[in-house]
Amino acid sequence: MSRTKKNGDGKKPVPVTAQEAVSILQSAIGYCQQAGIAVQAHNGPEGVMLTLPGVFYVVTVGRDGTPPTNNGTS
Repeated sequence: MSRTKKNGDGKKPVPVTAQEAVSILQSAIGYCQQAGIAVQAHNGPEGVMLTLPGVFYVVTVGRDGTPPTNNGTS
C-alpha cells in the first residue's frame, strides 16, 4: 500500500498525515470486525497493541534480496 495519496489534480503525490493513517487503520479494524475477524486491543505503556487471533502477516523477500513485494495475511 502506498504511503502517499494523489493530489486533487492527480499529478503529484501528497504524504498521508498521521491523523489520516489512524483513520485508515480504524476503518480497516471495522472491516475486519464486519468480516468476523476478532480484533483485540490492549493499551500499554508504549501505546496500543492490536491482536487479530488466527491472522498472520507474511512478508516475502525476493531471492535476490530485493524489498518485499508480497505483503498480506494468511
